[in-house]
Amino acid sequence: MPSFRINNLIIDSWAFLKREIKLITPVALSTIGFGNLLILLLFPTTPMMEAGSQPRLFPLLVLLIGGSFNLIGILALSRLTLIGGETVKGAFKVALNRLISIFAFLFTISILLSLTLILVGTFLLKLYAAHHFPVSTSMLLSLGGLCVMLFLALQVKFFFWYPMMAEKDSAFQAIKHSFSLTRGLFWPLLLILLPFLIGDYGLSRILGLAASMSISLKMAVSILVVLLTTAISTMQVIIQATLYKIAKLE
Repeated sequence: MPSFRINNLIIDSWAFLKREIKLITPVALSTIGFGNLLILLLFPTTPMMEAGSQPRLFPLLVLLIGGSFNLIGILALSRLTLIGGETVKGAFKVALNRLISIFAFLFTISILLSLTLILVGTFLLKLYAAHHFPVSTSMLLSLGGLCVMLFLALQVKFFFWYPMMAEKDSAFQAIKHSFSLTRGLFWPLLLILLPFLIGDYGLSRILGLAASMSISLKMAVSILVVLLTTAISTMQVIIQATLYKIAKLE
């Protein structure tokens, strides 16, 4: 990816953010921000889960609701970035229409992935038992499989949402579209995505350190982390949506 394209990406994304900040901020805070805050406040801590003070389904319910708000926000922001003149109401309408199909797709993929992991794991266990491979070989094979899964997951993550929100592709069509657009650009795209991943990791570490603070200080840090996480997620969506538009023009 030539450097001028990265410059154009940064300039276009920043210009859109400044121009539409009054439109984007309420959408991001009411969806991504609210979802993150919900998970942060209601998701039970490890001692609470070990003590059984919360029903076992409660953590899953919190993650499902919080994750749904996050996903709706990502989809709506994608639509607003991709389609000039789109209204907030229209963006939310498209996002909600896509939400069910995305959940159905993710459920199907999780089932298929689980079955694949079980079959591959069983095969490898039998292979190890029959040939007595050294530990280093088994670790290399496992690491290789993990790298392949990570590569495929990132390929999908780069552009998965955007064909669905701009072209109204199905989930499977969006994956095909994503792979075609990212062909040969994996490392440059990963470089663009890396600062956001580092930022999310750094905020999670700060949140972990806040666990030992006083309640008032912990709450203040938690709210700050939620706001920063929302800002990072919003900027990531805008940059990737802008990059999607640039890639389509190539």
